[in-house]
Amino acid sequence: MQLLPTKFLSLLLILLLAGCGQNGSQPANSVQTVTPPIDVAQAATIKGVVRFEGAVPKARKLRISGNPECSMLAHGDLFSEDLLAENGLLQNAIVYIKEGLEGYQFPIPKESVLLDQKGCMFIPHVIAIQKYQQIELLNSDPTLHNVNARAKNSRGFNIGFPSKGMRRMSTLKESEVAVPIRCDLHPWMKGYIGVFDHPYFAVTQADGSFSFSPLPAGKYVVEVWHEKLGAQSQVLEVQPQETQEADFVFQLQP
Repeated sequence: MQLLPTKFLSLLLILLLAGCGQNGSQPANSVQTVTPPIDVAQAATIKGVVRFEGAVPKARKLRISGNPECSMLAHGDLFSEDLLAENGLLQNAIVYIKEGLEGYQFPIPKESVLLDQKGCMFIPHVIAIQKYQQIELLNSDPTLHNVNARAKNSRGFNIGFPSKGMRRMSTLKESEVAVPIRCDLHPWMKGYIGVFDHPYFAVTQADGSFSFSPLPAGKYVVEVWHEKLGAQSQVLEVQPQETQEADFVFQLQP
């Protein structure tokens, strides 16, 4: 890949900084507490593990040789993160309550979720937020990046980051599993943002685990989404003070 001309980069930067960003303001009628309230003493728990069965394909080496600045920042080779699994445990899967929370309203979290651009990669590769929750976008690299969030259900954003240490806040306003993100200047830089209207979601880490509590007793559809392996769901009915486990197993399709 050839380096982009400086004049083109400057023009692109001006366009990115001028348009498509969001201030991330919350809706005027945002709730402050759960409505209706959840009786924590009678609440239920759903937990489990997301597994991968079979041989894990060798991670694909990313082609960054045409970008000397990223070759230097990466301190070596970069590899795709679209399928990370170790000891049969799947990472970067989004687990969430898909059905069963209709009628509830939840407060928007005050804390933000960090998405960094570091070593010419998005870190973390997958994040999840409640809708209207603030995303803190950071550029930790001394080179130009941009974060282009291509949402389908709400207005996305496309923000340029010309300098190291630059931070911007943004948000997404409608649920979506999952919003793809990319850096247009470094096309291997890709990731995802899950957006939900409740707090019962998780992105699996190296141990593949997730846990949702306190949940009101009831019947739920729990779904797992993975960028490469697709989606699976289970129906669970939990009683007050009950804990149920829901394990998921993914395989590569032939």
